[in-house]
Formats: sequence, C-alpha cells, structure tokens
Amino acid sequence: MAGCGRTCVTLLRWSADWDTACSLYEQAAAEFKRLGNTRKARVALEKAANAQERLNSCAPPRLTHPLPSSKSCA
Repeated sequence: MAGCGRTCVTLLRWSADWDTACSLYEQAAAEFKRLGNTRKARVALEKAANAQERLNSCAPPRLTHPLPSSKSCA
C-alpha cells in the first residue's frame, strides 16, 4: 500500500504526512473491495482510521468557550 511510505519519517521528510496517507489507504481499501479481497480492504480501512486519528490529534484544540479577558483575571 502506498500510504505506508507517507507515515515514516525520513532524512528529507521530518514529519509524517497523515493526510495523504489516509487518502491513499482509503483508495487502496476501495480497490481491494472492488477486487473482492475483503481481508486486505479491512486492513487498509483500519490503517486509514489510524491515520485519521493521528491527523486529528495533531490539530490544535478548539475552544468551546471564549478565553477570559485579562481584566477579569486581575
């Protein structure tokens, strides 16, 4: 699967490209499913889910409440 190469850090790539890896794993899963290889499709979907989780864990957290102003903290 092509996505495997995007999840490793190399000399020239210092961070994993989870977005591209997720897309490639999903494409691989669709192709395996089309070919009738459900076991490999399941593995590809599991790897896509893992890539999606890692992608979301790198995103900055969203604040549900606005931060208090400095006046109210003093």
